[in-house]
Order: sequence, then structure tokens, then C-alpha cells
Amino acid sequence: MSSKWPSPITGESLAERFVDTGRTTFGLEEEIMVLHPETLDLLPRGVELLEGLDDRFKAELPAAHVEIASSPATGFDALARELAECRRLLADHMGDRARLAVAGVHPFSDRFGVVNAGERYRLLLAKYGDVVRQQLVCGLHLHVGLGGPDRTLAVYNAMRSYLPAISALAVNSPIYCGEDTTLASMRPLLSGMLPRMGVPPPLESFDDYAYALNWGIERGRMGRPAEWWWEMRLHGALGTLEIRVPDGQTTLQEALAIGAVAAGTAVWLADRYDACDLPPTAPSWQINENRWSALHAGMKATLIDLETGDLRPVADSVDELFDQIGPAVARLGGTEHLAQARLIAGNTGAERQRELFNASGARAGAVTEWLAGRFLEGLDRG
Repeated sequence: MSSKWPSPITGESLAERFVDTGRTTFGLEEEIMVLHPETLDLLPRGVELLEGLDDRFKAELPAAHVEIASSPATGFDALARELAECRRLLADHMGDRARLAVAGVHPFSDRFGVVNAGERYRLLLAKYGDVVRQQLVCGLHLHVGLGGPDRTLAVYNAMRSYLPAISALAVNSPIYCGEDTTLASMRPLLSGMLPRMGVPPPLESFDDYAYALNWGIERGRMGRPAEWWWEMRLHGALGTLEIRVPDGQTTLQEALAIGAVAAGTAVWLADRYDACDLPPTAPSWQINENRWSALHAGMKATLIDLETGDLRPVADSVDELFDQIGPAVARLGGTEHLAQARLIAGNTGAERQRELFNASGARAGAVTEWLAGRFLEGLDRG
């Protein structure tokens, strides 16, 4: 389908991109830090170092970041094979020119980085100034094709309430600029310096979505629909629900585990839509209360039940979610990845980074070395 949009964008032109293919598809995008091979500081040579690779490997806004984008899959076996191949291929391609690591943020780099060349990046830098240079963040993005515009929109509205729980599980950025931030996830605060970040707004219809996009574009606040940057969005160009809330995950096994939870939640909610059993759409300010708790304390957070108003440990909420989504994850072939997610719940990436930081005498370089050393962990080099 063409990526060109009518002007103005219409609800009909948006809705028609969410095609019901009769099957669930999903894919992952991993944002990755490129590191100097000796100092392990960020190395702003991503575009140059990607030369010769296929289009699954892309440049990012920061010149020291690259992205792996998988093909759409219908099962986790195929997704895991492709992403394993991509991680190995990327590391082999870099050779001794660079090392690679994934976390929500780099543990000790300067907070201002180099922005890639290119017209799109130049315009963002001109509009937002040094805020753009501080976007040295790595996220894990899951795209899910759920089938049909009405179903996808309903899941979007319902899933907003579950984003803090997924975030709490995926926290992986406690160390920043050489210091312990006291947060489990620093990345959302850096991203939040830009507009249209955080908890996405509820949408009543695709006409409502089109109005929001046109409102921003016509007033020069957005250059294109892709600048609708919330932690979850309806991705019109791909016809998917894009879940953007997790921090980048250090190993592929961890990325697949978080992906299985996010995909399973979306499919479970789609099943509930089919059964006319979706919960009411929660206001953004209430979800934001839970979001802050999640990024502050990770799996030690306390969330507010948005239906009952009761306080509840996020660990209990996440454990219940695992049970609820189990059948949906099984249909996607992700049961082993859900089991890995249960292990992460007991010891998140943020907790492991902080433990190493403290054990090493507050040496952020030791944390960075540990992250880089785990990039290919669990992958058979053949």
C-alpha cells in the first residue's frame, strides 16, 4: 500500500489501511547502541557502519544508534530465527570496528549526542534544538496486525491501561550519565522532553484520529503522521498497532519475552473485543499515575486498579496478566518466551544493572561492558 497520504488525511484513508487478513501478524524493532570498540562510549558512525547490509538494518535519529526491523511473522519461531540472524549478522558486519549493546539508555555517555544527517533529522533539530540531541534512547517496538479497523481501534483504547504493567516488566535504564538515577527506567523522561510522548490519548473513531493528525500537521507541529510519537499508536503506514512502551532489551531472549507479553496482551484483548467483553476506556491521567510508578520502581511499583480503584502491587497484576494471556501467547507459539518473561519479572534488567553498578563501586563502564558482552548471549554462532 502506498505510504502517501491525502491532504487532509481522512478517517476513511486511515481505516482502509487496517486490512483484515484473517490472521494475526507481528514484528519487532530493536534499537541498538553502536559503541567505540575500546572506550565503549557511543560511536556516531551508524550510517557508515551499516553500509552493505540489507533494509532490515536502518539508521536512527542518533548517529550512534541503529535499528533492526524484522519481517512480519505469524509465529514466534520464525521471528526468533530472523532476529537471531540479524543480531549475528550485525555483530559480524561491525567486526572490530564497533561493539553493540542494548539498554534503554547508555550508562555513561554525555547527555548530548550527534544527530544523523538527512533532511528529516535536520528539520527535527531545527524545531526542537538540543532536546533532539538528548534523545539517546533505545526502545523495543512491537507491531501487531490484528485484523480490521474497528477491532484494532478497540484494542488500542483498551490496551492503554496495560502499558504501565508492560513498562514495569521491561524497565532497563537505571544508570545514566554515570549515575544511578534512582529510577528503573530513565528513557521515558528523556523521550518526554518531546511532544506527543507518554500515554496515548483515547480515540473514538478513525475520524477522531484523522482530526488529531491534521490538527498537528496543518499548524506545523508535526511534519508527518509518523511524528505521532506516543508509547502506543495506530501505525497507518503499516496497518498495525505499534506498542512502543518497553525499554530496549539487552538480549534477544529478553526482547522476545517482552514481545510475547505485548503481543499476547493485544491478542487477548482482541479476543475480548470479539466476545464484547472489553473494559471501559480509562482516562489518560489515571493511566499516567500508574506509568510514573512503573518507571520509578519497575516490578516493585504499586499500581491503581483502574476499574476498582484499589492499590495493588504490580507484581500481582503482571502475574495475573501472564495467566490471562497464556492461551493467546500459546496460539502465537510464544509459550517459552512467556516463561522467560516470568523470570524477568523476578529480576528485571534495571535491577541487574543497578546490582552490578553497586558491586563495581559505581562504575558505569562496568555496566556498559556487561551490556555489550550480552548482545549475542544465547545465540548459536553456528
